[in-house]
Amino acid sequence: YPQRLQIYNAPALEVATIGTFKLAGLFILSMACLVVAPNVYGDEASPVWMAPAVITASATVLPLFHVLTRPFVAQVFIDAPAQARRSKEALISFARHLPQDTAMEIQTLGLLPWPRTKTLRVGQLRIRPEGWG
Repeated sequence: YPQRLQIYNAPALEVATIGTFKLAGLFILSMACLVVAPNVYGDEASPVWMAPAVITASATVLPLFHVLTRPFVAQVFIDAPAQARRSKEALISFARHLPQDTAMEIQTLGLLPWPRTKTLRVGQLRIRPEGWG
C-alpha cells in the first residue's frame, strides 16, 4: 500500500458545481466592474450614484458565494506508517486504532476554485458545534 492513502474524495460533480459557482461569482464581479459600471457611468441619463451601486451590488455576490459554499472539503489524505502498509490486516488495525499524531492532508476549495492543502495531525481535529461554517 502507498504511504499517502486517500480516505475521502468528494464526488466530481460536487467539486465542479462548487468551483463553477465560485468562478461565476468572479465573472459577475469582473463583468460588472469592467463592462457594466463604465457604461452606466458614461450614460448621461443615469444618475451619478448608479455606477458605484452596480459595483457594490455585484461585489456582494462574491462573498455571498464564498459563505454559502464553504468550507468544502474536496479530498482527505492520511499518511500510513510502514508497519501499517505491510498487509491489509495491519492497515485495518491501524485505521481502527488511529494514533493522534498521524499526519493528514485536507484539500479544500477556498474563495477561488483551486484546492488549498492544509496539513495537520489527527489529534488536532475537533467536533464543531452546529451552526454556520
